[in-house]
Amino acid sequence: MAGFAWLVRAWTRLVRGDPARWNDARLGLAGEREVARMLRVEGEVLLATRLRSSSAEIDLLSRDRHGRLWLHEVKTTRESPLPALAAKRTRGSLSGRVRATQAGRLERARSALSAARREEVGIKLWSVRVDASGKFFATPAVLREPRRT
Repeated sequence: MAGFAWLVRAWTRLVRGDPARWNDARLGLAGEREVARMLRVEGEVLLATRLRSSSAEIDLLSRDRHGRLWLHEVKTTRESPLPALAAKRTRGSLSGRVRATQAGRLERARSALSAARREEVGIKLWSVRVDASGKFFATPAVLREPRRT
């Protein structure tokens, strides 16, 4: 099967297109789809995608196996083919990729959603990298754990 790896990569590029040429919107949607797929595999139920509120756009809303409600913010980047550029780009914490204004918007959206649903909502931030072959690497970070009521 290893001899056919080149064929799989070629087919993936043909179907998806070259990830290096994706515009930012297409790259973001691809990252959100990949996180949604991963959540379904883990047994979470997706309740909404790209949910708009007065304070922010929520990329994904899901309920995990334990019944907790999660708001997911997905940040997608291209992986640099040059190691030096990749090292510069990935410095700092994952939560550092969310500016203070965006974190405030996410918190307001979480509060409004918690009030509307009368249950606590947690916030997860996903960092998704796409390499040159179109392979996804996703890492979650919990920004706020839902409190038990």
